[in-house]
Amino acid sequence: LNALNEKITSHLSNTLDKLGDILTRISERADKAEAEGVVVTTVDADVVAAQAAIVSAQAAVDAQAGKDYEINVTTEDKLRIDVGAAHQQLRTDLKAAQDQVKAAREAVRKAAESLKLVISTEGSTNN
Repeated sequence: LNALNEKITSHLSNTLDKLGDILTRISERADKAEAEGVVVTTVDADVVAAQAAIVSAQAAVDAQAGKDYEINVTTEDKLRIDVGAAHQQLRTDLKAAQDQVKAAREAVRKAAESLKLVISTEGSTNN
């Protein structure tokens, strides 16, 4: 169970790193658009919200990575119940961390959509 926890939390952490890189590129493009006179206040607000979501998700993933799952076998006839309880706890904990990562992904997507909307709106008004 601990190996599975490590594997999944490592994957989630890598996903958050990629989301951070994407958010950096969004922020850079927003800065470039702002330098060209485009109003990007909604994009900036969405970037800040996405950064907060990534930080929150990373904290959840780090907390999950620090958890240790031990199977406490009381008796042989309760082995299946004891293993099942530990496995279910792992699944529940991982689901909570995955939900945080999904929220961060959605926040980054929203920032990207805001940037796309601002740039496309500005492009259509300049024509």
